[in-house]
Amino acid sequence: MLETNVIIFQSCAIVVIMLVAALGGWIPYMFSNNKKFDSIMSNLNCASGGVLMGVSLLHIFPETGETLNEKAGGFPLSYCITFIGIILMVVQWWALEMLF
Repeated sequence: MLETNVIIFQSCAIVVIMLVAALGGWIPYMFSNNKKFDSIMSNLNCASGGVLMGVSLLHIFPETGETLNEKAGGFPLSYCITFIGIILMVVQWWALEMLF
């Protein structure tokens, strides 16, 4: 009886995940043909990319930082490198905004 319930639950979960994925791909496609939504879609793409990058970095930092920080004598070198990289991206963006 329990195996039947698990199989039914897995089947329902597969269908729900496929529907959500199809809806997630269909919504941007519907707005892509409208020029009024180009800037909105561009900003939403940037935001979703930022969320994915942030989550991946938060996942990787503790693992890589542990090894790198041990080799640096306990100094949080991985976080300093990340901070410098983010500051350089902000400065680059600011410089490009000032030039163009």
